[in-house]
Amino acid sequence: MPNTGEVINMNANQPQGAAPSLRGAAFIAGIAYLIAIFATPYAWINPLIDVGDSAATFSNLVAEEFLFRLAIACWLLVIVADTVVAWALFHFFAYTNKGLSLLALCLRLIFAPIMALAVFQWLGALQFIATGNGLTGEALQSAQDQSMRYLVGYEYAVNIAFMLFGLHVGVIGYLALRSKHVPWILGVFLMIACVGYQIDAYASIMSESYAADPKWFLVTIAVPAFFSEFGLTLWLLFKGAWLKEEGRA
Repeated sequence: MPNTGEVINMNANQPQGAAPSLRGAAFIAGIAYLIAIFATPYAWINPLIDVGDSAATFSNLVAEEFLFRLAIACWLLVIVADTVVAWALFHFFAYTNKGLSLLALCLRLIFAPIMALAVFQWLGALQFIATGNGLTGEALQSAQDQSMRYLVGYEYAVNIAFMLFGLHVGVIGYLALRSKHVPWILGVFLMIACVGYQIDAYASIMSESYAADPKWFLVTIAVPAFFSEFGLTLWLLFKGAWLKEEGRA
């Protein structure tokens, strides 16, 4: 890799042993983050779901069953990629503050199984949606109601997961601000994104009208995440992966 002239001393806090190099951790985190970022939009099927109308929601998902299955597959891919990101960012930021890096790792690792639990709720709904075309009368009404219960369960699990994910983003933002080589503006954007995740999660639980209006998701999560997380991803790939290290044991 070319020498950028930026030297990072790895002696103080960086984990030893089989830990990846600083550049390796940055590259792995960047690639995994990129996978998660590009998979997430295909997991976004909220326009098809109206928690106040189980019949319309059921009809939408039966008609778009492939998109529903694709969304499930993409969420599973995101969960795996996020786990890799958590591991790689821990090693990347450990030299700045190992304790806070460990906290960020734990928050994202707790996020992953909760998000998996949310996806399992979708799998529960899928068993009714997959047979939806052949149902009528009371059987159809029962399938609509039961699938909606799973879909509502998904929403609550996602909100809890995003609370934890937002805290992870906030800790990473603080570490970026403390870092000597990550641009401070990325740290600021990440801290703003942390606040956005918390607002969206709590507001979605407290207000049905908020949860039903997609523009709030764009304002509180999508736009801040683009500048912060996508910005961090690009920095990791095109700058972090090219940092020069010295003093690594």
